[in-house]
Amino acid sequence: MRKFRLPCLALIFLSIAASPRAGELTPPTGDQMFVAKVDTAAVTFDQIVELWGGAWYRTLCAVRSGTLDCEAGDRKLQEEWGRALDSAVREEVFFQEATRSFEQNMLARIDAIYEAQNSHRNSDRMPRSMVDRMVREQFERVRRRNLDLMSEHYIRESGGAAKLKATLEQKGISWPEWLRRLERKAFTRGYLSEFITSPVEPRPADVRQYYQDHPEEFTRPGEIKFRHILFSADQRGGETAARVAAGNVYQAIVEQRISFEEAASKHSDDAPSKARGGLEQGIADDPEREAWLADLRDAIRNEKPGQIGPILVSPIGSHLVMLLKKADDNRIPFQQVQKQIVDQMQMREEEKKSRELFEELKAQVKIIILMPNFPKKYSCARSLRQQFPAYRVGPLAEPGLQDLP
Repeated sequence: MRKFRLPCLALIFLSIAASPRAGELTPPTGDQMFVAKVDTAAVTFDQIVELWGGAWYRTLCAVRSGTLDCEAGDRKLQEEWGRALDSAVREEVFFQEATRSFEQNMLARIDAIYEAQNSHRNSDRMPRSMVDRMVREQFERVRRRNLDLMSEHYIRESGGAAKLKATLEQKGISWPEWLRRLERKAFTRGYLSEFITSPVEPRPADVRQYYQDHPEEFTRPGEIKFRHILFSADQRGGETAARVAAGNVYQAIVEQRISFEEAASKHSDDAPSKARGGLEQGIADDPEREAWLADLRDAIRNEKPGQIGPILVSPIGSHLVMLLKKADDNRIPFQQVQKQIVDQMQMREEEKKSRELFEELKAQVKIIILMPNFPKKYSCARSLRQQFPAYRVGPLAEPGLQDLP
């Protein structure tokens, strides 16, 4: 039997690199409205946001950059809401069953220890209440030790306690609440490990077939060479000011009043590339800088080399980009991803067994879905209108620059 995988909570509600900055596209938090009921417990909106918030943020970023329109964005939000709601309800069902199962096992252990005293001729037999207290105190010590180990692990993964606490504060999660959620999820996974055994390792032929049937999963995008100009929201006095500055320089480049390289050297707020005319090559890696650079690379991958692309917006400001050269994509060798495929196939088998267990348990509890659809106040159009002007600047932009504030 192998321990059921504990999902990376850092990816659920501690994602730092993909997190929006304060005041920008911040997913809703602090809302305790009920989304569903599982027996006497409630699934709150905050619980859904743990799973849905990241998709909400990414979808709105795609809409405001022009990759998606609002209608398609809302469809995607609804799909993600359905997945998040199903996961949250399933988690609550498992947690309730884990709690019941744990208490039954605890009482059985207390009874066993108490009854075992009958085999000893000892006048100092403990009353059952004392045995109960002793066993529960033992568990409490183990619980606290395990919680300390788990929290230390995620603190290291998040880059230190200060950075983790800042991220949690930004997401409206207190430290005690984070510890509660962490322990709750681990407690549930411990219960599941008793019922979901390790899947049989897939046959080598099946692993090879999976590799052949899913080439898109094991293909590295070709490296690209590009120039970019950053208009920092912090340095320009806000997101709108950064957009306006980007629009003015964009227009000057389109009208050939200045070259892209000259504009980068003169106007960019990104010091490492500014000295190179915006060329992003041969610059030492920096984790925080790489987070938004990765998004830029993905966004301009299909642009035409030598032509300025549309203005892009990231959590740190606005960007002008020009693709210079793109290398061909290349397939990752099978030997390098063989273990990854095995793990992936086993995780899918575990998910199938988890779903089967859920279907069995949910027939024994009363589940009421109160909010099958995500709240319309968080739709793309309303969120964009409330938080920042929804416009895009680029070769095919409508409305044009004259309509910018």
